[in-house]
Amino acid sequence: MFPFGKNLYPLRQELRHEIERLKNILAAHGKEFVTNQGVSKTRLRKTEQKLGYQLDPDLAAFYALTDGSPARDKWFAVGVQNPVPVALSCFDDSLKGWQTAVEREGEDREYWERVEQLGNLSRDPRIAPAVMFGPRWWGFAKNDWETTVMLDMEPSPSGKLGQVIVYYHDPDALICVADNFLEFFRKSNDFLEICWDKIFSDEV
Repeated sequence: MFPFGKNLYPLRQELRHEIERLKNILAAHGKEFVTNQGVSKTRLRKTEQKLGYQLDPDLAAFYALTDGSPARDKWFAVGVQNPVPVALSCFDDSLKGWQTAVEREGEDREYWERVEQLGNLSRDPRIAPAVMFGPRWWGFAKNDWETTVMLDMEPSPSGKLGQVIVYYHDPDALICVADNFLEFFRKSNDFLEICWDKIFSDEV
């Protein structure tokens, strides 16, 4: 698990670097990096106690900086070959999603097991089988096309605790895209720098 320390959720230098990269990318396209009021560190800590696991420390630090992206601005791009834009979800929405997963865990597990058995869902082997939107997945970014980006706190033996996974809809697929939030952020900035126009072509 991620260790607790006296200085909870610090903005590490590596994370600061990616934030500056994002600011510069947005500025190059006539946009500003405007933040919401951040989530209090007390609330972050209490939420982690409720979850029963700790969030990736860099994601928690980012939440402390901003609670979601204003006006659903899409700060991230996620994908393998054809990245799509996603917005940072507000903390309340992510927590509501987790609560729904707790309440529907058994029902949803049975449904997705059937979907997968019928061959209608492809799953990265680093993602544990028979797990789908469970309480040990923390959704933190999404878009209007049901693309959902999550921390995975229940990986398969070949995966890594805290890896970042993505659910794509139509066709349904679960893919692991990074080992942690910082790597996800770094890859996202790479995508935005290289293919901004392609990523946002449908939003012009």
